[in-house]
Amino acid sequence: MRARRHALALPFLLSGVLVAGACTNSTTSASGPSSGVPTATGPGGTGGSAIPAAPVDFSQPGPYVVGTRNVPLTEETCPAPPDSKFGCPRSAVMFYPADATSAATVTRVTGYSTSVAFPEQLRAVVPAAFLQEIQFGVDVFEAPMANKEGPFPILLHSHGFGGYYLFESRYMAHIASWGFVVAAPDHQERSLAGQLSASGGFNPDADVTDLRNTLDVVKRANVDDTPLRGAIDTARVGVSGHSAGGSAAMRFGTDPAIATIIGKAPAAPVQLPESARRGGADAQTMGSMVRQGLDSVTPPTKPVLLIAADKDGAIALTSVEAQFEWLRSPKRLVVLENAGHNAFTDLCGPIRSQGGLMQYADKLPALVGLFRLGEDGCVDGMTAPEKSEAVVNHTTVAHLRHVFGMDPSEASLDVAFLQKTFPAAVASVSRT
Repeated sequence: MRARRHALALPFLLSGVLVAGACTNSTTSASGPSSGVPTATGPGGTGGSAIPAAPVDFSQPGPYVVGTRNVPLTEETCPAPPDSKFGCPRSAVMFYPADATSAATVTRVTGYSTSVAFPEQLRAVVPAAFLQEIQFGVDVFEAPMANKEGPFPILLHSHGFGGYYLFESRYMAHIASWGFVVAAPDHQERSLAGQLSASGGFNPDADVTDLRNTLDVVKRANVDDTPLRGAIDTARVGVSGHSAGGSAAMRFGTDPAIATIIGKAPAAPVQLPESARRGGADAQTMGSMVRQGLDSVTPPTKPVLLIAADKDGAIALTSVEAQFEWLRSPKRLVVLENAGHNAFTDLCGPIRSQGGLMQYADKLPALVGLFRLGEDGCVDGMTAPEKSEAVVNHTTVAHLRHVFGMDPSEASLDVAFLQKTFPAAVASVSRT
């Protein structure tokens, strides 16, 4: 087993061919579901016994080993060396329930290096807390065959501003272990490398185009001669996103192909005044701005789950609450207790363990904004990142399983169950 390092991953990404993604786990499983978690229609929706209307802790690894691969989203060729033009290359990572027998014949990946997100010239100067070997909580293998128990529903995922499409791979691999095909594009315009470059402006709807292209690629993988052929339920599609990715998820969520939307500390799907975008508005003012902006926007007519952090310094809780009020039922808002904006990504644990990022502000003043955002919720005194991660993983899986008819009840999302199962990690739950 090994971790996926930059030297291995980047050339494959640049080549625009199918490659593996990154991740791992300490657990193993058979090709079928683990005991104790029967489903209403089977893990993939094709069979199985009825599940009792009793809550299940979905924060634990699911019954499937996970396969991963990178896929190209665009066909254009790249100059050598690539110039600073966005879109060259443009890829997505996929995680999916894998066949255990097939997985045993391919390479197991134990993690990924966060260095792949940084331009070459910056890797020598960025803080050590940003250059980590991220380990995963489920078994992941390089492109084995999909599990035959499908077809499995789809979850598209959109990363946040200044992030990277692998930075929530722990989340995506976990969801896949519970019977979902998860795919996330690299939004180059608002990626970490994009923000650190001098490439200038970009189309604000490019992220929605990326999500649409990703869905098209997933659908093609279901019919082409790939390890995923016949394993994907293209009639059951959800979309999730963190921060700016939450806004993209909400905007793409109006597409008829999308059945449900999940926003994690989501930015509002509206254009806010410059003062708000630059952090010049307090929490109450931000909430008012969001409400005003949403007045002229029609909310989606499908189930929505919002997950917010009560001490988020980037997307204030008041902003997420305003979005929740705007949404139509059925909707649910889960608030993480004593958590911040970066509690939703893989980087939070390493950043916290190394004492935060603002300690580097004097040496790298140009990156102060990035440091402040990166350590939001990831310093001593905040809820441990793994506890917040458990809530996010559980509520995502429970929501998707209920929306897609895999569980007959919402017992796993009941507020009493959540607060008992995740003590001191769930501040509140609202549902209408």
